[in-house]
Amino acid sequence: MKIRTLVLSYCASAVALPLAIGVVSWVVQNRMFDATEEIARTTSSVRQVMLADMMHDGLRSNVMYALHQASVGNKKNVADETKEIERSAQTFRGAILSLKSSAQTEDILRMSNETLPVLETYIEAARKLG
Repeated sequence: MKIRTLVLSYCASAVALPLAIGVVSWVVQNRMFDATEEIARTTSSVRQVMLADMMHDGLRSNVMYALHQASVGNKKNVADETKEIERSAQTFRGAILSLKSSAQTEDILRMSNETLPVLETYIEAARKLG
């Protein structure tokens, strides 16, 4: 009886241990998959913020150049730069809207909502240069 109990306990251990390892591995794998998805979402948001920041810099430089050209009376360059302002503004707007649509936190959503009206006002003022 004692040998039989011992053999059964070894057999039960031989079945339970790999099963436990499998369950733990499955849980860890699912956590890693979720973390990978979170990293991908975060990376996308960071990319959109960086793009919006670069577009802001570009838009500002377009406006400054147009203002300079207007001050020296070069209407053709002002008209050309106004077209460039429109193109930059469209890309800038797209980056903000993309960030807004993929907002991961309430803060990102709030800041995106606050930025869009300011951007539109800035773009409208830039349009008046041409």
